[in-house]
Amino acid sequence: MKKLTLKLSKLSPEKKAEVKKLKGITKNHPIDVALTFDDIKKAEAWLRATYPLVFSEKRHLPLKVGIEKDVFEQQGNKMPFSRSLVRKAIGLYVNHPLYLKSLLEGTERYDLQGHKSGAVDQSHKDNAKDILIKRKEKKNDKN
Repeated sequence: MKKLTLKLSKLSPEKKAEVKKLKGITKNHPIDVALTFDDIKKAEAWLRATYPLVFSEKRHLPLKVGIEKDVFEQQGNKMPFSRSLVRKAIGLYVNHPLYLKSLLEGTERYDLQGHKSGAVDQSHKDNAKDILIKRKEKKNDKN
């Protein structure tokens, strides 16, 4: 299990206050957060179960930019996972090759209810293409 350490000195004043309130710690103590790949996969499975129209293993749609804010707003304190873990799960989902390919092929982005929510920018398509090319080159270099 990989441990991540979060130092309060790296946080904004608002986040520091939130952490102190939640954890009751002083500014000199690091926060150890145990975060495993299995934890991220569980959070991703929760996203798929909760929002099946846009989080799917088989059909990847380009997601609305900032969709994590919509998840947090909709779920409030009912989320079974921390915000950071949900962000990591969304990050894992949007870095999947099928998602990156959907950005290349798609023209629209979608919100949590599956409604169109803006266009896919050309810069995002270019970035997805670059990532896929680099991954392919890296895979070919290993062979």
